Amino acid sequence: MQKQTSTLTVHPAHAQDYIIRGTILGLVAAIGYTAANVFLRFSTDVDPYWVSWVKAIPTVVIFGPMLFLRAMRSQALVPPVRPLVMLIAAAILGQVGGNVVFQWSLGTIGLALTVPICLGAMIMTGALSGWLCLKEQITWWTIASIVLLISAVSVLSLGAPSAQASLADAAAHDPRMVAMGVVAAFFSGVSYALLGVAIRSAAQQACPAVTNVVIVGLAGVIVLLPICLTRSPLSQFFVLSGGSLGWMIAAGLANALAFIALTKSLQLIGVIYVNALNATQAAMAAVAGVAIFQEPPSAALLWGVLLTAVGLGVMRRDRPDDEDIAAKVPDNQVSS
Repeated sequence: MQKQTSTLTVHPAHAQDYIIRGTILGLVAAIGYTAANVFLRFSTDVDPYWVSWVKAIPTVVIFGPMLFLRAMRSQALVPPVRPLVMLIAAAILGQVGGNVVFQWSLGTIGLALTVPICLGAMIMTGALSGWLCLKEQITWWTIASIVLLISAVSVLSLGAPSAQASLADAAAHDPRMVAMGVVAAFFSGVSYALLGVAIRSAAQQACPAVTNVVIVGLAGVIVLLPICLTRSPLSQFFVLSGGSLGWMIAAGLANALAFIALTKSLQLIGVIYVNALNATQAAMAAVAGVAIFQEPPSAALLWGVLLTAVGLGVMRRDRPDDEDIAAKVPDNQVSS
C-alpha cells in the first residue's frame, strides 16, 4: 500500500540547504550527461534505436533493486494517477523523441552543435511549460535569457556546415541533412524539457526519485526493443564490435548517474533553474567536440557558445526564492 506523504513547510534556513544541494546535483548531472554524450559520439555508427535501448538498461539494472527494496519496506512508490500517467507518457516521449532523435542528430551535425541546440530548446520549453504547468515564476531576466538562447540556437545553426566537415557519414555533407539534424536536436530538447516537467510534477506529489528514474528507464527498455527488432534482427546486434557495445554501456552508466542527480535536483529546485544549470553542458560539449572528435571550430560556433553562456548567466539571476523552495519540497524528498 502506498504510504501517504504531505508537503512540509520548511524553514528558509533549511530551504537554503536544499537550493545548495539542488544546485550541486544539477551540476553533477550536467557533467554526467556530457560524459554520456562523449561516449555516445563514439557510437554514431550504430542504429540510434539500439543505442538508446542499451543506454536505458543500466538505469533499470542499478535502480530497479532499490525500488524493490522500497516496496518491501512499504514505502511510497508512485504518485497519484494523473501525474503517474503524465510521467509514463513523458518517459516514452523522452526515450523516442529525446534519446533516439538526439543520437541521430549527434551523428549528423556533431557533438559541438547538437548539445547546445538541444539545451537551448530544453531551456526555452522548460521555462514555458514550467510556468504553464507548475506555476513557476518567469521574470524579465528569464525572458531576456530566453531571447539570448534563441539567438544562440540560430547562430549555432549557422555553424553546422563547418562542423559537418569532420563527420564520416557522407549524408552529413548534404545541407538538407544538416538542417534536419538541427531540427532533430531542437526537438530532442523539447522532449527532454517535457520529461523534466513531468518529473518535477511527480516529485511535488511525493514521488521518490528512484521511481521516476526506473519508470523512464523501463520505458526505454520496453518501448524501444520492439522498434529495434523491426528495424534489424537481434543477430545483427550481437555482431557489434566490443568497442561499440562498450561505449554504449559506458554511456548508459554515465546517463544513469546523471539522471538520478537530475531527478533529485528537480525535487529540490524548479525546472527553469535546473535547466539553466544543465546549460553548462554547452561549453563542455563544444570543447569535447573540438578537442576529442576534431570537429572544426568556427566563428558561428564560438559565438553560439558565448551567447549560450551569457544566457545561462542571465538565467541564474532567477535563482528560486528560499520561501518558494520551502513551500514546495515534500517531507520525504530529502532522503528518497
